[in-house]
Amino acid sequence: MAIQSGAQGTEQVHSTSGAEQLPFRLGVYEHFTGNQYQVDGFGRLVFGDGEQENVGEQVVVYHALFTSPRYGEQAVWIRPVDNFTEEIVIDGRTVQRFRYVGEHPSDE
Repeated sequence: MAIQSGAQGTEQVHSTSGAEQLPFRLGVYEHFTGNQYQVDGFGRLVFGDGEQENVGEQVVVYHALFTSPRYGEQAVWIRPVDNFTEEIVIDGRTVQRFRYVGEHPSDE
């Protein structure tokens, strides 16, 4: 499998079954709480017992760029793409759950 740049900053994953458009670009995203995370890639949830597998929704794989008092250093997370990209209402304002901030972590 190879990853290459596509149009308008998107990327395509090429496999034997063809190309699948990635939902958004890799890089650093800021959560609405202010914490930053590095999006490492995308995958699909798979359910089943090995004999009969069901391929589910697309997910985002990302890790924390800070040390969490609860989860430790560089905790890894998996979240459905729709949940990662949705808008939420906080204190009466509509905001993105995660917003893109750049390709590399900021130097703080």
